[in-house]
Amino acid sequence: MVRSDSPVLQPANRKGSKAQLFMLKMRLTALIFMIFIVIGTATAAGYYIGSQETVQAAKPLQAQTQNALTVRLAEQKSFCDAVEKINLEQQLVHEQEIANTLALSIEKQQNAIEQQQSALEQQQAEMEELETRILSSLMANFDDHLISRSNSSADGFVEEASNLIDLSRRLNQFSQTEDANDLDLSEYKQAIDNRLLRLPTLRPVYGRISSGFGYRTHPIYRYRHFHSGIDVVASAGTSIRAAASGYVTEAGYHSAMGNYIKISHGNGFTTVYMHCQRLHVKSGQTVEKGQTIATVGSTGASTGPHLHYEIHLYGTPVNPTRFIMD
Repeated sequence: MVRSDSPVLQPANRKGSKAQLFMLKMRLTALIFMIFIVIGTATAAGYYIGSQETVQAAKPLQAQTQNALTVRLAEQKSFCDAVEKINLEQQLVHEQEIANTLALSIEKQQNAIEQQQSALEQQQAEMEELETRILSSLMANFDDHLISRSNSSADGFVEEASNLIDLSRRLNQFSQTEDANDLDLSEYKQAIDNRLLRLPTLRPVYGRISSGFGYRTHPIYRYRHFHSGIDVVASAGTSIRAAASGYVTEAGYHSAMGNYIKISHGNGFTTVYMHCQRLHVKSGQTVEKGQTIATVGSTGASTGPHLHYEIHLYGTPVNPTRFIMD
C-alpha cells in the first residue's frame, strides 16, 4: 500500500472548493465591471469637463469673430454707400447736363416758333390788307356798274344786269383757282347776288317763243295790237319760276289773262305771269328768285298751253328778252 503525504480531499470538501471558486470568479467579474464603470465614468467626466472648457474657450473667440464680422460688414456698407453716392452724383450731373441741353433746345424751338408766329401774323396782316384793297377795288368796280337813280332807264338796268352777271361769272371762275383760297370774297359775291336778286334776269320757263314783244295780230280776235310781253310755249303743268325776288301784289283770275300773278321786285320792276294752270302763291306773299310760283296752262284768252310773260319798269312794258340772261 502506497503512502502519501498529501491530504486526501473528501467529497464534502470538494463541493466547498467549487463554491468558493465560483464566488471568486463572481467577485473578480464584479471587480472588473466596477473598474470599467469607473473608467467609463472618469472618461465621460473628463470629456465633459474638456468640452465645457472648449465651449468656454470658444465663446470669446466667437464673440471676437462676430465683432470682426460686424466691423467688416460696416466697412463694406460704408464702401458701398460711398460708391453709390459717387454713382448718384455722377448720374445727377449727367441728368443735369441732359436737362440743360433739353432746356436750351426747347428755348431755341420756342424762339423759332415765336419767330414763325410773328412771320405768320405779319403775313396774315399783309394778306388782310391785300384782301381789303382787292375787295375795295372790286366794290368800286361793282359800284361803277350800278346805274344811278337819275339814269334808271331800261337801257341802264339792262347794262347793269349784264355787267353784274358778267362779274358773277368771272367771280365763279376765279373761285375755282388756287388764288381764291387765300381771299374771302364772300362780301363781294353777296353784294352781286343781292343786287341781281331784284333784277328780273331769270328765265321763268324754258320753251319756244311763239310771239315776241311789239305789235302783232291778235291770234283770237284778229286785230292788230301791241303785245306787251312774250309768249313761251311749254307743256301744261310745267313749272313757272319767279324771275326775281319780291312780293306778290296780285294773284287771281281775269277773263283775258286767265290765272295770273304780278310780282313787285323794287327798283321800279314788276313782272307778270298769265294763262297759268295753277297758282302756287297768294297776294302779299314774299317769293325768292327761282321759286316755283305757278304752272303753265291755257286759261283766259289763250289758244294753247303757254306762258305770257311781261316786265314793267315804272309801269312801262319793256322787252323781256333784253333781261333774260340766266
